[in-house]
Amino acid sequence: MKSGAFRWLGIVAAAAVAAVLGYKSLAIHLAARATSSENVALAAPVVSHSAEAASWIAMLHLAQGQAGAAEDMARLSLRTSPINPRAISVLAAVSHAQGDKMAAAQLLSLATSAGWREPLVQYWILSAALEAGQPELAAERADALLRQGVSEDQVVAHLRQLLATPQGRSAVAARLADHPMWRSRLLRQLSDLSPPQLRAHSQLLLAMRSAGVEPRPEEIASLVRRLMDTGDFQRARDVWTALVEDGRRTLVHDGSFEALGDRTARETAAFEWTMTDPLGIRAAVELPPRPLAGRAVRVSAEGGAAGVFLEQSVVLLPGHYSLELATLEAEGAELRTLRPRLQCVGGPSISPRFLGAAGAGWSRLHFRFEVPAGCPAQRLGLGLSGEGAGRVGLWLDEVSISAL
Repeated sequence: MKSGAFRWLGIVAAAAVAAVLGYKSLAIHLAARATSSENVALAAPVVSHSAEAASWIAMLHLAQGQAGAAEDMARLSLRTSPINPRAISVLAAVSHAQGDKMAAAQLLSLATSAGWREPLVQYWILSAALEAGQPELAAERADALLRQGVSEDQVVAHLRQLLATPQGRSAVAARLADHPMWRSRLLRQLSDLSPPQLRAHSQLLLAMRSAGVEPRPEEIASLVRRLMDTGDFQRARDVWTALVEDGRRTLVHDGSFEALGDRTARETAAFEWTMTDPLGIRAAVELPPRPLAGRAVRVSAEGGAAGVFLEQSVVLLPGHYSLELATLEAEGAELRTLRPRLQCVGGPSISPRFLGAAGAGWSRLHFRFEVPAGCPAQRLGLGLSGEGAGRVGLWLDEVSISAL
């Protein structure tokens, strides 16, 4: 067999053999073992009485790149069972590898009529549907192959080709409505995707929502985190606000700190708080003596301690904004030492201007700031400036940012 010729059929054949040997009949298992160890004398008596066994051994030879042996074993299978679709599809693969594409197409058409569930046949239909621009058929065959656990990497790659068009995304979304086992593989394993593939993946999640197939929080978070990693900050924010209800209410996620420290919640959050550990400052999520919205962040610090103790990524467009946060037991010097800041990704630091505090008990602190051009994303930090010599002890809750 020519190197690389019809390589995908060899891959599918290898995957199909791997998927079946564990639970097929003893005759198939023994024959496969004998053939793989080149013990043809042992294999022949078994396969001569089993078209099924002979067809699987033909696929094994095909996966190993042994075209001649694959053809011989396929013909042996067909002598016992003239319409064995697996054996016919092996002959088609051999014909294609030898350059006779017309014969390969004819054989695969015959194999389809004899048994379209055969992995090689399904893969051929999938490829033909992609070439012919039939996304519904391609998605159907990809679904069938993935449910059998056959050649998953190659099939998922074909599914991603479908995401390039609205029709293809709709076809894939329709298959995801059945919650197949491969859903997580497609929607959460994104580390190798290029920027164009990530854009298409973003459109798939929006297409799912339109089709009534709700993307899961962890699927949305996986995409948003990957977009942030690749620097596509605005798309990350657009996806988050379009698909996550909480994202529409504020430009800061989890401003009430209810998810902070919750491992399960972290898996579903793309924009999340991170606690740092600056020298002399301790921050922890606890229930305050007078709860405002449930849990809050308790901050205590030695006199003169400075640094950021909480951070979160945000994506703000150039413009003017207000930042508000609620504090409890923060007066005088403690108010002066509490400092939010924003650090532009690859750019300058922004220091919000303190406008004042209002309210008894829980006070509302008000800040203003401007995001300059050339600052595509920011890292919001809450910290202490270190002003004053006394100890600091206060509570923080309900952090929010609003555009002006």
